[in-house]
Amino acid sequence: AAIQALSAQRVQLMTPFDRPMNELLKQFLSTAGIDAIVPPAFVQNVDVSTLTPEGVFLLTERALENKSVDAIYFQGASLDPLKVIDRIESEFGISIVASNPAMLWSILAQLGKTYHIDGAGQLLSAWPAHP
Repeated sequence: AAIQALSAQRVQLMTPFDRPMNELLKQFLSTAGIDAIVPPAFVQNVDVSTLTPEGVFLLTERALENKSVDAIYFQGASLDPLKVIDRIESEFGISIVASNPAMLWSILAQLGKTYHIDGAGQLLSAWPAHP
């Protein structure tokens, strides 16, 4: 729902999952009309337990090379973009959806609540309507 609320139709997946799990996620998103690009193999080769926010930024930058997408979808809390969401959005001109903040937004939006949370990306800052 968060990807749709940001009007994205083609996303770069960023997950710590293996290829079969990423393919399942890609298929799930396709049922909602979202074209998802599975993460490059180098993303799965990173030890996410030691990945710093700067490392997340650099990994994302590398994954976006030569890709035309509307948004980046981070699924899985271990690949945590929270400290660099605003930086990624501003430097690459692209929307970011991270699974945990997206769940918070979705639950509250469905309850009719709206908030404005700076520093956590466009989804929580702009608080678009739930589709």
